[in-house]
Amino acid sequence: MDRKDEWSIFFRQCLNKRIRAENFETLVGQMAERSAIKGSRLADTLLRTHPSTYSGADPLVLVYFDILLNRNYISVPDLLSSLLKGYSGNATKMDVDEAGQKLSNGEWRNPTEVEENLFYRIAKSFGNGERPRTVDEARQTMYILSQWMSVMVNASATDSVIQAVTGSAQQLQPQAILVREAFAVLLLATSENAKLLSVLDGSYPKGESRCFLTG
Repeated sequence: MDRKDEWSIFFRQCLNKRIRAENFETLVGQMAERSAIKGSRLADTLLRTHPSTYSGADPLVLVYFDILLNRNYISVPDLLSSLLKGYSGNATKMDVDEAGQKLSNGEWRNPTEVEENLFYRIAKSFGNGERPRTVDEARQTMYILSQWMSVMVNASATDSVIQAVTGSAQQLQPQAILVREAFAVLLLATSENAKLLSVLDGSYPKGESRCFLTG
């Protein structure tokens, strides 16, 4: 069995059994020892895993992502990249009600509530200086944020084109607006982050570990 499939089964069982944070932290540590996997694949897998007994966005998914980030099983760029792959704003009007599910064409769309809450969680970690933890994480974060900004700009441009063609304003779903607002908060937090700014101006750590000092 592919390791990604093993993790998918693991996450689904944890969600179905409603495994809480303290127990999940122990279990995920044991799972990581048995079946190591890249952070990007791990983030992809959890985003696409939903319990069979829960409809909509599962709040436990957010708790699990907090633990994966805190234990460095995934990085912020891993999570942002995974979110971008399934960005809900890419869904067509017909797909809106299916957000958070695998669509008929095989594509994936994140629940908007998950996107919004994860953006705020990531913003908080940059706002309080917890992130980035390494120079590489800082650089990769800036790179993926530039991709996100491009997607957001293109989405706004598409809204304007539709308005020009139809003569009426494109009505965004309320939750889509909340996602964009949460992303704006994330951008603000990163623009004020001293560690990210040190990478931009070249004053970042030059040591072998390339880790930022904490505290």
